[in-house]
Amino acid sequence: MKRIATATHFVLYLFIFGMPITGALAWYFGLGAMGDIHELAKPVTIVVVSLHAAAALWQHFYTMNR
Repeated sequence: MKRIATATHFVLYLFIFGMPITGALAWYFGLGAMGDIHELAKPVTIVVVSLHAAAALWQHFYTMNR
């Protein structure tokens, strides 16, 4: 569980910082590849955030009843 939590947090922070950076590079410098990465990262971010929220709820309610 600890490894999964650490990996999930790493991915969350990677996307939290990476999404605006790739978007800015695409917008201001016209780097099409960065725009593609930015667009592809959107569904991945949604899945990771959803998994993170589900795990937080599971931990809260499951560990509270133990």
